[in-house]
Amino acid sequence: RLGSVKRPPPSTTVPSDVPSCAAQRTASLRHDDETQASLINRLLRNYVHYNLYDQANNLVSKTTFPESASSPQFARYHYYLGRIKAVQLNYSAHTNLQQAIRRAA
Repeated sequence: RLGSVKRPPPSTTVPSDVPSCAAQRTASLRHDDETQASLINRLLRNYVHYNLYDQANNLVSKTTFPESASSPQFARYHYYLGRIKAVQLNYSAHTNLQQAIRRAA
């Protein structure tokens, strides 16, 4: 069927995150801030899409988002950060979502 999409169980990782993790490490070592910001957002998008919020939170806690990233990248990062915190019922999610809106405008 075309309408039914199978998602991996919550205990598995997203298959496409292995190359992204390696690319993120390389960008970090080369101090390529824009690529690093883009890859962090890509990983967060995949984790949120597959409802892997613990892994997304783990990524956020172990990485530092580059300060020199562009405003659209910052907006995406705060959006995903807000979604992660909202699912965890963390009330600071509101702040992240407001920052995402400000950065996007």
